[in-house]
Amino acid sequence: MESHPDKFVDRKFRLLFEDAVTFMDHAETTRRANKQWIPVEGAYARASILNSAMMLEAAANALIAALDLPKAYFKDIERMSVLSKFEYYLQTVQPGTRMDRGSPAAQRAEELASTLRNLIVHPKRFTSEWTTQEERTYRADLGETQFLHLPHSFVVLKHEHALTALKAAMSFLNHFFRELCRHPDCQVRALLTSDREYPLPENVSTAHDPRWIEWHDRWGIDVDFLIDVRFVKEAEARFHDHLKNQLTRQEADEDRPS
Repeated sequence: MESHPDKFVDRKFRLLFEDAVTFMDHAETTRRANKQWIPVEGAYARASILNSAMMLEAAANALIAALDLPKAYFKDIERMSVLSKFEYYLQTVQPGTRMDRGSPAAQRAEELASTLRNLIVHPKRFTSEWTTQEERTYRADLGETQFLHLPHSFVVLKHEHALTALKAAMSFLNHFFRELCRHPDCQVRALLTSDREYPLPENVSTAHDPRWIEWHDRWGIDVDFLIDVRFVKEAEARFHDHLKNQLTRQEADEDRPS
């Protein structure tokens, strides 16, 4: 893939990923602070889910753009559904490898990228009958989506729903890039993130964000397609051991009689 050091290329993936995490975090913090659901938690959850859905679309569009297709052909491919774009890219880089649309990862991603996104972006009236629970208490059945089990009505969304959507998007991308495309994490970062987004290391645009590992540990979000979590943690452990051994040797030298 040709690099353009004189241009800034914003592929949107990282921005949407960070927004999805941020809004989900705000939803969770709101619940902890109030110890009950309040409307602002639902607002944050909706924003997070929408960003998770758009993140999948941004990733698919970045992959198609990376193929450097003829302009007229690119416009035809651009009209495909989100998962079809992933399939097209997969067939180009790994001919003969098929994506199982019936797998849980693909089904959840498809539901997020189409059904849930449309519920927010193209809102339509939702109707349900009120039922009496007890005196002066009523309940309406909001139903739920088939695979992610999120309510069809977005009136009462919770931080758990936002986390479910985010994990579904990231799990699909993890499966797609690592198991199907067999891309190393550095190649995925080059495909999905902006060319001039990272100042360190010098002249390298694909350095990882340390927050990715923090989010992996805190919420169980798959980030291995962006950064090899185990490798980084083992490298950091070796580095800390090295510093500790150096300090021990230095202290021993200072205590040794001259």
